[in-house]
Parts: sequence; C-alpha cells; structure tokens
Amino acid sequence: MQIKRATQNDDTLQKVVTWIHEGWPNNKPTEPELQLLWAQRESLVLHDNILLLQRDTNSRVVVPKALQTTVLETLHSSHWGVVKVKQLARRYVWWSSLNADIEKLTKACDVCKQLSAAPTQCFTEWPKTEHPWERVHLDFAGPFKDKMWLICIDAHSKFPYMGKMEIGQTSAKQTIQVLKDIFSLEGLPNTVVTDNGPQFTSSDFEAFCKQHGISHITSPPHHPPSNGEAERFVQTFKRSVEKNCVGGVPLTDSVRLTLATYRSLPHPALEWKTPAEVLHGRQPRCLLSLINPFNTRNYQTKSNNNTSSQFAVNSLVYARNYSSGPKWVPVK
Repeated sequence: MQIKRATQNDDTLQKVVTWIHEGWPNNKPTEPELQLLWAQRESLVLHDNILLLQRDTNSRVVVPKALQTTVLETLHSSHWGVVKVKQLARRYVWWSSLNADIEKLTKACDVCKQLSAAPTQCFTEWPKTEHPWERVHLDFAGPFKDKMWLICIDAHSKFPYMGKMEIGQTSAKQTIQVLKDIFSLEGLPNTVVTDNGPQFTSSDFEAFCKQHGISHITSPPHHPPSNGEAERFVQTFKRSVEKNCVGGVPLTDSVRLTLATYRSLPHPALEWKTPAEVLHGRQPRCLLSLINPFNTRNYQTKSNNNTSSQFAVNSLVYARNYSSGPKWVPVK
C-alpha cells in the first residue's frame, strides 16, 4: 500500500509513530510541522502502520508529504468548488495544510477559472419532503454536447439520474421510456414536477402519470425557477461536464464522473451527508476509499433474517439429497 510505504519513509510522521509507541513529549516541539501534529495528539492513532486522525466515528488517513499532491489531484478531479472539495476531504484524509492546499489548487486551476459558476439565481423553495423519492423534479438539459439530457433529481436526497437522448427524439413516449428505466431502479415517486414542455403537457405523459398513481405538478409558464431542484442541477451538470471535457476527459466518462462524484459529495442541504447516503443508506466505494480503507463500513451479508435451527443429539432430521433418489432423506 502506497500510504504505508510513504508513511514509513516520512521522517516527520515516523517521529509521531515513535511518540505514539513511547509517549508524547510534554512540551511542544520546535519544528512547525511537528507542532501541528502535536496539537492533534489526542486524536492520532496508529493502525497497521498508517496514521489516522480519529474523531467520533470518522477516521481520516494522515497523508505523507510525498502523496499529498496526488491526493489533492484526486480530490479535485471533477473540478468541484472549494467548499465541496473540503467537505469531501474531511471524510477521508488529513494533513496540517489541507484546507490551504485545496484553496490554492482550486484557485490556480485554469479549467475552473474558465468555467466558474455564474452568480447564484434565486429559485422558488418547495416544501420539505419526509422521505426519499417522495417528489422528483424533471427537466431537460440541452441541446448540450449534441445531445439532450433528461434530468431526474430526488427532492429529498438530491440524488440525480440522467437519461441521454438524441436531439429531436424527446417526445413524450420517448421521455416515458427513459423514466421507466429510472423508476425501475427506485420505484414510482409520489409526485413529479416539470416545466410546461410539450413532452410533459401531452396526453401521453398525463396518462402515464395517472396509470402509475403519480401526481404531476407543472411550474408556471415562463417561470423556470419554480422548478428549481432540476434547474439547479442542470447548471451544475453542464458546468461539471464541460470542465471535465476541457480537462481532456471523453464526454461519456465526463458524464459518469459528474454523476458519481455528485452523488458522493457531502451536501449542505443534507446536513453534509451525501445524496447516496440519504437515498440508499450507504456511501459508495470510490477512489478515495482506496486511500482510506479504514473509513469504509463493513456490511455483513444477511440471509433473509433466517435463524439456524437447534437440534438435540440423535434427533431425526431430513437432509437434502443431491444424488439420485428422493430429494430429502431422513438422517440422524
């Protein structure tokens, strides 16, 4: 593991390892870097020769100097803003200048400079939902990159789905087919919110909603901010994909990267949980999980809540017979 080898080769971190084994000095060290680590001494632990900053249930790998640039590039690979990258980093890694390094990298990024976000637009606030998939917002992004993109975002978890469609092939029937694919994964929402596009005001779409018990709400004409959940993500999606493409990532991979990272980014409206955690109850494994395998939950496979039966010695039971003859045979 790179982290382990780099930790062993990092003189500063090896002093910390020694202190963990032998006891921390009472007085603050004179070296600035060691001073910052000494200040965190109550939270630093050693696991399998890797230093961790452990607080509550969160364990962050202390990244050696030699790997900090690589980790920064991984954190910033999708070109999200400073706040989101910091929140992502706080789940996986730590070093003393982490926040400052993130700010420096993001501000120096030419791709981010070229495609910085426009001033925030005010959107109409909707009532809070009580559970996931209670209300989803739909909208089209495009034409963008010679395609149309159907956005479907859950109001409760902010979890987005995306359907790629050809320009000129976004009729109600074609839109419904994309939604069927999405709904086959997450189930039928209680409510869908759309604008007044022809796909959504057609009799086919209304019939689809009625047949599946879905309430359909449209935003007022000429007032797209009323469908703010979808509108916000349309802007986020376009900007992120464009940044990835400018950075040399092919379009298909750019879309995948945007969706995967957005779903795994801590969100301020979710009390800094991620959309994936709120919708699916778990954080997907990602590249940062390879850097910090200690912060990944272990899931025990369940067997449909079945419990093993208890038998007394010499009880007559039936066992499955996998050879010729009866399927079940009596045994003791």
